[in-house]
Amino acid sequence: MIGAVRNLEIRDSLPVQTVQDARTNLTNLKQNRRTQPWTMANEIHHLFSKLITEDASAAQKFRDEWKPENTVEPARTSLMRLRDLWSEVMPGRTLHFDSYSPRVKSDLAGGQHYPARQMSDGERVALYLAGRVLDADKRIVVVDEPEVHFHARLAVRFWDALERERPGIRFVYISHDLAFARSRRSAQYILVKPSRQEVLDVAEHVPPDVAQALLSAASFSIHAQRIVFCEGTEGGTDSQFYESWFHDVDTAVIPVGTCRDVGDSTRSFGNSRLVEGVEAIGIVDRDYWPERQIAALSRDVIVLPVHEVESLYCLEPVFRAVAGHLAIPSDALDNRYSEFLGAVRAHFTGPAFAKQVSERFKRRMEQMFFDTLNNLRMADDVAQVRTSHVRGVKTAALAESPGDVFDEEQKRIQDALSDARSMLEILPGKVLINIAARVLGVSERRYMALVHEAMIPAKTSESEANNKGEATLSQAVISALSGYLPARAHASEAV
Repeated sequence: MIGAVRNLEIRDSLPVQTVQDARTNLTNLKQNRRTQPWTMANEIHHLFSKLITEDASAAQKFRDEWKPENTVEPARTSLMRLRDLWSEVMPGRTLHFDSYSPRVKSDLAGGQHYPARQMSDGERVALYLAGRVLDADKRIVVVDEPEVHFHARLAVRFWDALERERPGIRFVYISHDLAFARSRRSAQYILVKPSRQEVLDVAEHVPPDVAQALLSAASFSIHAQRIVFCEGTEGGTDSQFYESWFHDVDTAVIPVGTCRDVGDSTRSFGNSRLVEGVEAIGIVDRDYWPERQIAALSRDVIVLPVHEVESLYCLEPVFRAVAGHLAIPSDALDNRYSEFLGAVRAHFTGPAFAKQVSERFKRRMEQMFFDTLNNLRMADDVAQVRTSHVRGVKTAALAESPGDVFDEEQKRIQDALSDARSMLEILPGKVLINIAARVLGVSERRYMALVHEAMIPAKTSESEANNKGEATLSQAVISALSGYLPARAHASEAV
């Protein structure tokens, strides 16, 4: 076991010992660490003293036994392997252990030498870990936090080199770095729970980005009973919003990218049975998707009844609650929301209106051609393939007139501009929230922060609210959003 808590201070001079003394001292320190795993590993000096002593002993043995007619090569010691590996993963730097004084020669600095104590954290970690692995006499090596102090690409290259150097060892990594975990070849993943361990079956055909999302979800599910896959990235608007809404240990929010990624992750999580007793759902924006494409999503994927997550901030009850919290008089609230709707209509004229029609038209046509291409049939003769493909595309293109599609989408947006509810469904929320914040005289960030704070349980209880205004804001926001989102608490917790 190579622990994560390590004392990597390297003195200028290592202790000079016999081979047996070095082995005994190193063994004692490692055994003490096993019985007291919370203590800091401090065997680095005895480790390298042992490697140097063994290297010197092997060199002496070769010298004593060498004869002119011999063709036998000297034994390749652990220290020699360490120096070769170091040169591979740390280009331009060479390790020296002359006179029990570890140092590095840097070609990048004009051939200058510097002592090991002046190494960077990453260099010292690499030196220690390589030494421990090359000195290991067990078939299984457990490494805690193998990526600490390494650049992501260096961590992959470093452990790839060590695994090649010790092919007879089974490496077990304890890591929170999913990118590093996915970089291991033919890896098996084990989810460690307080009561038991589960081997996670991540199928080889699962795309890398989906696999990472599944592993991330599995690691969060140690306490969670529900996984919510959403669009976007970690720390993005979607994840911030849903983490505020599902703010409890029973639900974990995992952003995975696009709408298709959400569908793939939700379906794969359910099919793979990665973790028992955990429900997985997905939430996606309605966006510009045609109704037929929305209907084709997995039944475990929930489509927002508004254009995108930003649109939820612009629901009239949410807008009114934020306005009231900002001390706008109640008799002025009707006028403020009417002002917001008017500003939206004013924005979506001319080029902005045309752009929305274009986006909706393109999505419908894209789906039409996607379906058409997927339905094309193969034949043995290339001439037959050409005929069937060309005829298939022409026939599909005539099935729904592009002009009719464009006119339908133009009318859809025109109708939406006269109806507040349709406005939130059809028009992009990223534009609407900017207009809403401007009408209320606050920044978009401040507007969103008020809604997030209102959703967090610690801030929503009347007994804990700083004043009546905060409790009112929370009640109004949660009440408004409840009709658009899944239940905040998992079913087992809500009972």
